[in-house]
Amino acid sequence: MLLDTVSLAALFYLFFQVVTKIKSVKMRIAVAACISILVSLTFIGNVFYYQVFHDWVHAELFGQWSVGLSIQSSVFENATWREISLALFVPLMLTLLAVLWRDTPKKYSKRVGLLILIICLSVHSVAASRHFEPSEHNFLVNLARELVVKSFSSEGDAMRGSIDPSLYPAVDTNRYIASTDSRYPLIKNPKEQRGGNSLFPEVKQPNIVLILMESVRAKESGAYGAKLSFTPAFDELAQQGVLYKNFYANGTQTVRGELSLLCSFYPNYTGSPIYMKRPNLKLSSLPGILQEDGYKTMWISGFKSSYANKDGFLKKHGIEDLYDGSDLDADATEKIGWGYSDRAIFSYAESILDKQKEPFFAEIMTLSNHWPFDFPYSKTPETLPQTADKKYSNYCRGIYYTDWAMGEFMKRMQKKPYFNNTLFIITSDHGIWYFPPEEQLTTVEKQEAYFRMPLLFYAPALLDPKVSDIVTSQVDVAPTVLDLLGIQRKNAFLGQSMLDKNPGQERFALMQHVMKWSYRKGNEYIYSSGSEAFVEHYPPPPKGTVMKRSDEHLIFTQQGDLLHRGGEQFVFHEIDQDRQDTTQWVISLLKSNQELLFSDRIFDRLY
Repeated sequence: MLLDTVSLAALFYLFFQVVTKIKSVKMRIAVAACISILVSLTFIGNVFYYQVFHDWVHAELFGQWSVGLSIQSSVFENATWREISLALFVPLMLTLLAVLWRDTPKKYSKRVGLLILIICLSVHSVAASRHFEPSEHNFLVNLARELVVKSFSSEGDAMRGSIDPSLYPAVDTNRYIASTDSRYPLIKNPKEQRGGNSLFPEVKQPNIVLILMESVRAKESGAYGAKLSFTPAFDELAQQGVLYKNFYANGTQTVRGELSLLCSFYPNYTGSPIYMKRPNLKLSSLPGILQEDGYKTMWISGFKSSYANKDGFLKKHGIEDLYDGSDLDADATEKIGWGYSDRAIFSYAESILDKQKEPFFAEIMTLSNHWPFDFPYSKTPETLPQTADKKYSNYCRGIYYTDWAMGEFMKRMQKKPYFNNTLFIITSDHGIWYFPPEEQLTTVEKQEAYFRMPLLFYAPALLDPKVSDIVTSQVDVAPTVLDLLGIQRKNAFLGQSMLDKNPGQERFALMQHVMKWSYRKGNEYIYSSGSEAFVEHYPPPPKGTVMKRSDEHLIFTQQGDLLHRGGEQFVFHEIDQDRQDTTQWVISLLKSNQELLFSDRIFDRLY
């Protein structure tokens, strides 16, 4: 908090230096007013926008005016009078101070200025601390920290040998050779360029289409046991595909989930996403490997590709073409909330795929089911949940609309000449912290619902229907696709193929919050359980939620399905030596991943 406040003070100091040098009072007022408006918007962003993305000094906010107009009702619904006052009071005081500073008698000016500055910084610090750890997300602090890390990460530094190989999955020695380069300890070198053991013998190179649905959880899906399902299209497709029942998101944000899916690496544990923070990070990626094998690679969405620096990251990690709807007729194309509607984007994707030469890889990212979920969806369910929480009811409407648009797209795909030669992977990016109050869920049940995602491998002509109960997560998707295709390429993937019956260690799922984590292996759980969990999730927590900074975890076993718990009971455990060792192992893994990220020691090249 001290570092965050000091950096903010430095920005204010620059503000004063600019304004107080202006001799003309009118010009001084005009310049001070303009800068103060920017400060005000930054403060508003600190309360509304950055409580979601955990990064308060960032230019991304100022490029989202169209989004702001779409979600302004819910933004102000979540605001408190203290936060509104903060956004108005601080810039007003700064403007007054900057204008009068030059003409105030010297014996008073410093005292008055110091008093106002202290008040502004104190109010800001209190407001910021209610939402996140600002010292971890302030870009000035992050910049300083990374400069320090780089200065101590030269060749031969002690950091080079500090990675514990036991933290990572054992290498499949039948197909890969473990890295002997201490600089890049995760690299796996293939014994052959292609293993020749593709599960699709009739198809040499099937197309891969990854459908990434925004904010769709498994909890509301009939395929995962929901009594009232809002995913009828997914449920129907699941009967003809390979359904993974215990699949988890590794992060809490779209760009974090996408990174885990494409690059098979855990998202960074603190700070802004890797896409924005480290776009040149050397990571192996699924689209990059497929591109080496002759695939055309594409990314398709209904929101501009510059958002969160997706284009800057993806173009350097295997994606050749990014389609964000910029070539669509904006006036004639349906929009919902944050961008083009899912129905419009699936039609857009269809027109793009129809023109491609096979084989191709395409990621299609939906957007309509996005917070605040109060949009006029053109297709809604006949029955909504009987709940007192209108927000949760609206969320279910959004899920239904996305599922419907996806289902219509798949019906059209089934008539395409390339359908029998295509593997569709249908999944989601992250969960939402909305739950029907009538269910009276415990915090750990909410964590389960938040991180548990749908995952379906759908290719009726290529794969036999199956339901798998293994515990798996987003980092396991990329190695599974390579395994299905029989492709062996140099990589540094952390995940393990879901086809591997004898993985190097028992399967687990690691779920990262911001500054917190949860973990599942088999029927054993170590879940973040305190009220601080509310501050970790998106959208903003309910008004009146008490925040705290404890590191509280519950360790328990659960024989039934935690997603829809029946008569089974939690069995809570004291922290004995084995469980203490497991907890320490997870913490060591997180620290190791952070070190590899900061020192850029994951892969030895960019695509």
